Amino acid sequence: MNESVGLTICAALTDYMYITTYRGNTQKTIELFDGELKEHPVVKSEKYRLGTEIGIIPSEKYLGPIDLTTDIIEDYIRNMSYIIEDDIKLTFIGEKNPEDKPKKRKYFTHEYSAQGLGAAVKYLSSSLEFPPIEAKYCADDYDISIAFSYDRTLDDTAIASFGNYVITTEGGCHEMIATRAICDFFSREAKRQEPNAKYEVAFDDCKKGLVLAVNLEHIAPKFEGQHKTKVSNNEIIPEAKKGLYGVIYKVMNNNPQLMKKIITYLRQIARARHESKKIRGVAVKKTTTFLEDAEIDKYFTVSNRNSTGYKELFLCEGD
Repeated sequence: MNESVGLTICAALTDYMYITTYRGNTQKTIELFDGELKEHPVVKSEKYRLGTEIGIIPSEKYLGPIDLTTDIIEDYIRNMSYIIEDDIKLTFIGEKNPEDKPKKRKYFTHEYSAQGLGAAVKYLSSSLEFPPIEAKYCADDYDISIAFSYDRTLDDTAIASFGNYVITTEGGCHEMIATRAICDFFSREAKRQEPNAKYEVAFDDCKKGLVLAVNLEHIAPKFEGQHKTKVSNNEIIPEAKKGLYGVIYKVMNNNPQLMKKIITYLRQIARARHESKKIRGVAVKKTTTFLEDAEIDKYFTVSNRNSTGYKELFLCEGD
């Protein structure tokens, strides 16, 4: 598919659109208004800038009423701040009261600097077991970066994933690669450290409570879905999983105290899993009659359960 199709569709669905490119001390702007393209001459500027600026007014004729709130925009910019380069800054400028007359309008400005994937993990959970661990594997055609921690209050995983500056809400191969590399490493490491442990750490124990952020940058990304929300570069799975596994190995070997803390945490999860199986395996005692109760040695019956003042006491264990 032609790479300009997306831009063409965006232009067709706008009432107004402009693109300004900055190249050092020069800039150039093109405008598209009601299907008519206007090209402005190159302008020199004293300020040195690099980059591209795009502005659009969506067409209500084709898209209907547009309800794009500041929350939606800021949420998107926040996600981008996890994966942009350190020297990039994102600025969001908005009107406080758009209904005011032009001369009375007031504006707000929110700036976002690069935060890294660790910030995404902290956003997903406020009760992490330890600060996010970051790792990155670089291949010839792609880089895959991760940050992860654990939250014992979660029954499953919590994942934020990105692919070539797209928020991949449907996941894809990069999520699977990261999850497998992390869970394989810790389940094998727990086995290596204590081969005859009473509570063996399984793959699913390593998934439980995993809080993960993953970003894939590929020179030829493959996406699925109408909105490109799933990565499908499945050909990289074997190499990427092995490479990321090796990077995690190096990171954890350089921090043995943290390694010990994680293995201890995972053993607690494994123990809870084994104990829950025991509880599920206990046979439920059937309800007995008064005559059957009378035959049980040292069983004291209640003479009249419906009398005034009857009470029951339950002895329980746990919260």
